[in-house]
Amino acid sequence: MEIRPLRVLTALRLCRLTCHVECNQFSSSSIKSHGNLSTLTQRRQKADVSPKVVRRLEGVPAFVGVEQFRDRVSIVEQGGEYLYEDIYMRSWDLAKGLMGLLGDNWTNNKICLLCDSGLSHIITAWSCWMLGNIVVPLPVNSSQEKLEHIIRDSGANIVITTKSQVDSVNNITKAADIKLIALDESWWKNPESITDKETPLPQHFVDNSYFKDGNALIMYTVGRTNASRGIVLSHSVLANQINSVIDSWEIGQDDTLLHSLNLHQVFPLVSCLYAPLSQGAKVLALNSFNEGKVWSHLLGVNKSHPVTIFPSTPTMYQKLLEQSGTIFKDKKSRDYVKASCTKKIRLMACNTTKLPEHITTQWAALTGHKIMPSFVCTESNFVMTPSSPRHQNKNNSGGSPPTKLCTTPVQGVQIRIVRFRDHLKTAHEVLVEDQAGHNNNNSQGVPGLNIDIGGGGANTDTIIGELLIKGDNVASRFLSGSEEKEIVNFDGWIPTGDIVAYKDGQYWVKGKLGVKGVEVEGEVLNAQELERKLLRCSDIDDTTVVGLGDTDAEQQIGAVVVVNKNKKVTLENILAWCNDNIGSNSVPSVLKIVEKIPRDNTGHIDKLEVFSMFPDVNVVCFHDTKF
Repeated sequence: MEIRPLRVLTALRLCRLTCHVECNQFSSSSIKSHGNLSTLTQRRQKADVSPKVVRRLEGVPAFVGVEQFRDRVSIVEQGGEYLYEDIYMRSWDLAKGLMGLLGDNWTNNKICLLCDSGLSHIITAWSCWMLGNIVVPLPVNSSQEKLEHIIRDSGANIVITTKSQVDSVNNITKAADIKLIALDESWWKNPESITDKETPLPQHFVDNSYFKDGNALIMYTVGRTNASRGIVLSHSVLANQINSVIDSWEIGQDDTLLHSLNLHQVFPLVSCLYAPLSQGAKVLALNSFNEGKVWSHLLGVNKSHPVTIFPSTPTMYQKLLEQSGTIFKDKKSRDYVKASCTKKIRLMACNTTKLPEHITTQWAALTGHKIMPSFVCTESNFVMTPSSPRHQNKNNSGGSPPTKLCTTPVQGVQIRIVRFRDHLKTAHEVLVEDQAGHNNNNSQGVPGLNIDIGGGGANTDTIIGELLIKGDNVASRFLSGSEEKEIVNFDGWIPTGDIVAYKDGQYWVKGKLGVKGVEVEGEVLNAQELERKLLRCSDIDDTTVVGLGDTDAEQQIGAVVVVNKNKKVTLENILAWCNDNIGSNSVPSVLKIVEKIPRDNTGHIDKLEVFSMFPDVNVVCFHDTKF
């Protein structure tokens, strides 16, 4: 097939006077129209697929085989409704244009994407994959420092963005001599209707065999643990992760998912966008989170697109609850909210296992829904989540708080809970191993290592240790200096940095390791720096600082201190010193005075002792990396 080079529009081109690479603005009008596709391909009969059929990806992107639901609505945005055929063809047109612009180097590139919404991301990502390139999502509304770190660390040679985001990356790409491409609105304006259902869609530009061993994504970790690093997801691993989400959420073609999340992390990208689009389901995409718009869609004000799945975060659920108090003031309106949500929506999910209890209780009372928790990590997306969500809210009065437990590992992920014997992690004991996924009868605990931490109920023994994972869903490589390296593992088992408890076939997260930052009121504070500040107090002989609460939500500072025995020191004395010397935002919210800091014989914090000091906290985050 002959491919014409893309004609670059110069009238609106960004001017780079000191750089060899110019920012090219792409307009869909500069590419040959896809109206006469019958001349490019042979006709074949459209597949007859039932709307109930669930499709499983076999190591290829979702656009492979999209023909079977080409006439279904894929994404709904402010601009209108877009059919699967429409987004496929826009992606194909963009891929053709990129091929013309990149010349002989149109494949095997690492391409950073900075896109505003679900539609622009999908069109751009599919176009990159159609050419055999690797996609590196960039966080919208992020700092220049983080954007520059990802762009440079990934070794990307191209950045594709939208006109509204150009200023965020222009200086970075200019300094690094990286090609910057800005897409104008013509790529996602004016949805087109199907003109010929019998004419097959044109083929993408690489053979499907490429995807078997090729890489699809480089996803960067959040960065509040150790240095943010890029996890490499192959097309096979990505497809397995998508299949796990489909199984766990039971996504079908009749579903409509309400999406209001940023797209630079695995949960909003893989679970909430790629997974439904792989099934012919519908994604109702909001460009940003807005409480009023979300409530409007949840209550079905737009009757043409009734929502059946709503995934969100603890912060967003909290904001929705806060607004509900002002817009649903009387009993009649609140009864309407519960009846409407219970009838129309089958699943509400969250990106963490540790929603604060007041959120889960209030949300269940308001909507009748138990929020489905998910244990997510960048290497594997879903690791554990409760099973069979489709009918979980039937006959649910909302009177009792939903469980905080993750009941099972998802299909394709094997898990171990281990105890390391030394701080170098050269040897460990296996406390629990689950090789089955979705079958906790195969979980095996090791006798004699049970610990009473109260996590599984009052006065109950619970096994606790560090979580290791492996399986077909788990990425095993990361980027280091633009080169791929194996993630540190133990006989193929990859540590997640999470401290996990286990009892009677159920798992839940108790803590996180290597978390250097504690987020308080939107500011990330360094825990080790806070320790150094506290030790400047002459009344404090030793201390350790921890983050109280999960990293996905607002946290509190917890401090355990040893005071000078030769002085009469109280909590009030310590807090008064903190207020005068370390700044109001750094003062510990919870302060514990102890006789000595619990440590093992290597000097590392004894996590079990620290857990017992904060019995009312769901998750304790340690900057110490050893458990």
